[in-house]
Amino acid sequence: MKKIFLLAAILFAGISASAERNPADTFPGDFRKGKTYLYVVTVPDYFQVNNALKKIIEKEYTGDYEVLDVREFTSVKQKSNVKAYAFAMIYDDREGYFAGDGGRVGPVTNYSCGVKDMATGKLYRLPYVGGNYNKVIKKYINRLEEIRKVNEGSK
Repeated sequence: MKKIFLLAAILFAGISASAERNPADTFPGDFRKGKTYLYVVTVPDYFQVNNALKKIIEKEYTGDYEVLDVREFTSVKQKSNVKAYAFAMIYDDREGYFAGDGGRVGPVTNYSCGVKDMATGKLYRLPYVGGNYNKVIKKYINRLEEIRKVNEGSK
């Protein structure tokens, strides 16, 4: 399990948990100018999130994509003449703890998602949000699809 998180950390190195983000860092403005390919990266042990991700991508995204496990993704070679991005969920798992007043704070997982430009290494992502990963995925994929459609005719 720790190896998987290490792979995900390497894939998306440099991620900050800061909620303060520049809007230009959320989505790549040139997404789908020319040929674009999207790798959708899943992480083992998060089967519910992975299933939701696969369903939403299949329903909402009409561009070229491929769903890969993070272990498969690490061996992917850059396609020639294609601008490639890697989409992934980003997890911030917080363990529960005992508060000073004797109460207990339960564990929580916060979610984010984004795409990484495979050529430049630039990461575009949402700030962390708690709870509903379905909404996070759907919102991001829908906006990515809008950008893709707007830029589709551009070269």
